[in-house]
Amino acid sequence: TGIAVSKVFRVTLDGSHQWFAGDGVAKSVDGDLKTASLSNPNGIASDKKKKILYISEYGPGGGLRKIKLN
Repeated sequence: TGIAVSKVFRVTLDGSHQWFAGDGVAKSVDGDLKTASLSNPNGIASDKKKKILYISEYGPGGGLRKIKLN
């Protein structure tokens, strides 16, 4: 059984992972990477220059979130 976690993790090829974004609460609230809420993130893509991440959300309102990377 899996547990839904409304966070985004950075995963490396060796399988290690690190919390990247989202506070774990299933809502759509903007904020800094670690304080923003994501509503059940279920897809992720980046732009060609890898400066922006797009995260799709599966929830009552659905949606697409955008994270600018430095």
